[in-house]
Amino acid sequence: MRSLQAFGRPNEKSNWIQGSSQRNRGRARGTRRDLLDQLAALRQEHDELRRALYEAAQMQRRLCGPRSLHVADYELASEIFPVRHLSGDFITCLQLDGDLVFAVGDIAGKGPMAAMWFTYVVGLLRRSMFALGDPAAALAAMAEDLLAASIEIPLTSLFLARLELASGALTYASAGHPPALLLRQDHQLQELSLGGPLLGIPSPTRFQNGRALIHPGDTLIAYS
Repeated sequence: MRSLQAFGRPNEKSNWIQGSSQRNRGRARGTRRDLLDQLAALRQEHDELRRALYEAAQMQRRLCGPRSLHVADYELASEIFPVRHLSGDFITCLQLDGDLVFAVGDIAGKGPMAAMWFTYVVGLLRRSMFALGDPAAALAAMAEDLLAASIEIPLTSLFLARLELASGALTYASAGHPPALLLRQDHQLQELSLGGPLLGIPSPTRFQNGRALIHPGDTLIAYS
């Protein structure tokens, strides 16, 4: 009997070790399945987020000015190159009483935060121009409206111009934006820098119009 008991104990221990090892392997397989499920869910969320950002970027580009536009004797070309899908830069144009109005702007920051302000600023710009018709007056009205908002707003620079198609007379105003460049056919270069401060800065909202004449063969470059 003792020999039987002596031989029985190692077998019982061996069975216990084998059962414990199987349970550990079962737990490991379960943990691996959980991790794979979590990874698949994260990949799906990531793909959905990328798709949403891509669709938002496409919509933002459609809401901006056209890539190419011919009006009377003038050709307008524009492009945006966002760093992270969505951009704080924007371009817009409209026709007002037979004139061409166009603007290039830059909202501080990148990504969704800056892009969310894009539609608001462009809507405000259009409303101000239709109501006032004058770039400097429109910028002053925009500055007042932005400062009256009850939330913190990002700084925005803007070059806003109105072109008389019949004469080529250009009236413009800049809100802290880099000067637009008027390249003459004879290679002379004129900087268009008159205007006022950035939009969103608590300061006197006085803006000054600048004027120039665009001749055949001249090129106006506005950028951010």
